[in-house]
Amino acid sequence: PNSKTSEYQDIWSYGKTKGYEVYVFEVLAHVDECAARNVHGRTQGQIMQIAQEWETIPDYMCKLTNLESVLRGDKLGEGDVDEVEMEQE
Repeated sequence: PNSKTSEYQDIWSYGKTKGYEVYVFEVLAHVDECAARNVHGRTQGQIMQIAQEWETIPDYMCKLTNLESVLRGDKLGEGDVDEVEMEQE
């Protein structure tokens, strides 16, 4: 579940070395809510264990806590996105 920084640090670092602004999504939910929405077949005990071992995202990483603001693609109006010509390398 990528609950420890060491589980995604290499991917984060690779993106940064390639010039990307890398964002890490931080899950902010109660164990009961996670258990109710669970699609991975984990027990509530397993989810509790993950929550107890969860590491806070380091301050040097850009955090997202509201994925809705990023994934609002189906709510975009016609004037919300401008298409541009991309130069080929």
